Amino acid sequence: MLAFQIGNEPHLFACNGHRPRSYDYGEFYSEFKRYVRAVRERVPGAPMAGPDAATKTDWVVSFARDEGSKSKLLTHHYYEEGPPQNSASTLENLLKPRGRFDKLL
Repeated sequence: MLAFQIGNEPHLFACNGHRPRSYDYGEFYSEFKRYVRAVRERVPGAPMAGPDAATKTDWVVSFARDEGSKSKLLTHHYYEEGPPQNSASTLENLLKPRGRFDKLL
C-alpha cells in the first residue's frame, strides 16, 4: 500500500447529500486532519494522500499548499472520455493527444 487515501472526490460530497451544500475545501481539510490524527494514533507515521478531486482542481492546489511534503501523494481524477462505461472509452481514444489535458496539467 502506498498511502491512506482520505477523501474520494470530496468536492462532490455536497452534491450527493453527504455534506451540506455549503461544504467547502476548508471543511474538508479540517476533516482530513481529524482522520489523519485518528489513523496515526493506531499506525504512527502512516503515509497519507488526498483529496482525489475530479473537477475542482483548486482543491488539489490548496491541499498541496496546506500539506506540502507531509503527504505521500496528491491525486486528481481525469476522465477524458467520460465514465468507463462510455463506449468512447477505448484504449485508442485514451492514447490520443489532448489539448484539454495539457491545459489541466
